[in-house]
Amino acid sequence: MQITGKNHPSWVILSLSSGWISRKVNVITSRCTHSLARLHISALTTKLGEKCGLAIVFFAVIVIGCRQAPFSLREAIETDASDVVTTGAHQNHGSWSADGQRRWSWWDPSARQVEVDLPHQEGTLRISCFGPAGMRVVVSSTDGDIGSVPLRFGWNDIQVPLSRHATSARVKLALADCGDSQCGWGDVYFGSKPVSRPNLVFIVVDTMRADALGTYSGENLTPTLDLLASEGVLFERVYSQAPWTLPSTSSMLTGLWPSESPGWHDINQGIAPNAVPLAEIMRDNGYVTAAFVANALIADDNGFGRGFDTFWRGLPVTTPAIDLVQRAFSWINTQCEQPFFVYMHLMDPHDPYAAPPRRIGPPNRWPGDADPAFSGKDALPDPEALEDLRNLYLEEVRYADAMLGLFLEQLPSQALDNTLFVLTSDHGEEFMEHGFLKHGTSLFDELIHVPLIFTGPGCRRGARVDGIARLIDLVPTISEMLGLEVAPEIASGWRGVSLAGVIAGRAEMPNLIALSETASYAPLQWCSFDGLHKVVLFNRGHQHPIQFEDVAFIRDRLTGTVPLAAVYESSPDLPSDRLLTVGTEQPIERALLAAGEYVRGRVGGLWLQIAGPGKGDRIHLKLQLPKHDSVRALPFFWSPDDVIDVTNGIMSVDVIDDGRPRLAVVLGLSPAQAAGVQIAANSTGLMVNHGEPLPDDPGIALWFHESGNQESVTGGEVTRERLRALGYLTD
Repeated sequence: MQITGKNHPSWVILSLSSGWISRKVNVITSRCTHSLARLHISALTTKLGEKCGLAIVFFAVIVIGCRQAPFSLREAIETDASDVVTTGAHQNHGSWSADGQRRWSWWDPSARQVEVDLPHQEGTLRISCFGPAGMRVVVSSTDGDIGSVPLRFGWNDIQVPLSRHATSARVKLALADCGDSQCGWGDVYFGSKPVSRPNLVFIVVDTMRADALGTYSGENLTPTLDLLASEGVLFERVYSQAPWTLPSTSSMLTGLWPSESPGWHDINQGIAPNAVPLAEIMRDNGYVTAAFVANALIADDNGFGRGFDTFWRGLPVTTPAIDLVQRAFSWINTQCEQPFFVYMHLMDPHDPYAAPPRRIGPPNRWPGDADPAFSGKDALPDPEALEDLRNLYLEEVRYADAMLGLFLEQLPSQALDNTLFVLTSDHGEEFMEHGFLKHGTSLFDELIHVPLIFTGPGCRRGARVDGIARLIDLVPTISEMLGLEVAPEIASGWRGVSLAGVIAGRAEMPNLIALSETASYAPLQWCSFDGLHKVVLFNRGHQHPIQFEDVAFIRDRLTGTVPLAAVYESSPDLPSDRLLTVGTEQPIERALLAAGEYVRGRVGGLWLQIAGPGKGDRIHLKLQLPKHDSVRALPFFWSPDDVIDVTNGIMSVDVIDDGRPRLAVVLGLSPAQAAGVQIAANSTGLMVNHGEPLPDDPGIALWFHESGNQESVTGGEVTRERLRALGYLTD
């Protein structure tokens, strides 16, 4: 393959260091004006590193100038492989997973040596490759060896600066010491070009509640995240759409409600095939994309890998932030040629709470394991034990903060200058503020109030925004801030709104309502929050269409303590949601109307809506259903006085006519069977409409909703194993 370049030199510094890197980034600071380039946090990370006793190996490459990239190995292979000079005539290319990381790759014993002709100019080879531990990349020319770099097992990213003297002849790239192991190349770049569009680094710290950050509570020590907030825009009241990882993250990355993606159709709750995640939008806009995740649930085969050129997932629970940070940092240093999108999902604050110095032996021996008490196998912790758990949790948050500080400190200057950083969490954690532990079980603020910080191009500095924001707002906000081209049919389906104008300071914060749901361990809970009142609805006693085989202890405690409908006061000044006992009727009525609009049509089956004129009478209705054991009716958020029953093929309904629509779905029917359902009795004389109604239409409506377009992504038992590994299930 012939390399041709233009005379725009690029200078590169290649440094290899072991241990904690404690130097200030003076070189970057002298050349950059962006505030992130002036982060002086190395002393903090060094002190923590001395305590942790961890060893880090970084290839730190600071690219000062950029020029047009004349070559990409992937592009050459996928367009005209005959231009590539190797020792053989046939090679394989496609996706290859090594060390848990999936990338485009090119492999074959004949492809272990690649020859290129480079022009008489200085430049940089950015090389990605994979193979066994101890494998070397040898770079040589007719003038002699340029360098030989030993590598670790799996994927490696290295940069080799080449002078004009070294590029006067053909340069050979060789993978040595592979033995009989599989080894091969990822993409190989030569040179670089200016990035015209900002990069995106999207950081999710799993299980990190908002008040775990110093900038929100003033109590915990999180200097990196606090500095990010002071240099950008912090949203005071941001709400997750679910209190556990899968539905929250899928909603966050698609801009859809959890009931839409992943949908209620499947226990797996990965990103549904008909949803379009952010990574696909970014890649369609010319971004090179990579995900580095430490949560086993955020899996490639759960749909979360869609749109990512590189996807790495660590082991459940045991992957510390430093492993993820190293990989993300190394990958970023090879991406000067085009704008990049990196998604980082840290896992450290998740239980068992044990920062790396405390991780001795297998995870079941670590401190801070709330699982036995969470599942009812042990007694709930007393105040002293609870305080110990909380302190261990905050220590994990501080560790994640320090690792993110190390990551930011080592980033190349042009990445700091031209990168939008977004920091948030998928959900929080409970420490019995309302009688529960861990997460997934309720919708109180300690679980769904999460941090959100934007820093970088297009962001005001030091702004704090009040008002309600939601994680579903992230995709439209990021898309506008980066100027992405998004197909109208995709953008029109987003449930969130763009807050780019608020972040830039050119628009006021809109009045938004946060909606959240959970069906984990118990029947469906749903809440709405308008900034004054949080209304929580609990579908007590009625099974969710798709729900886990519950932990009985959790289900019974929830059923016994969570009201059918309750109104809470929630504000940044309160430690957690406070139950209100007066003036709650109107917020509950508004929430019930909103809940009906939210849930109807989201589950496949025969849907029924009953809405009277509001005269206070009883509405009696009977439907003739097929006589099958699998047929059952599920009401959504009915009052305790409402009755629904299915016996011998007759569904009987008896509800109060208060003017509020009642919703129910009949499960276990095929479309043909649903079409044959008849109204057996209608004592109220309400009109019957065989079609989907408006939310407040008086009368009786029947319609069948298909959910077959939301396919199962993986087998249920595989997902259950992952849930067990993370402590969501204990059976």
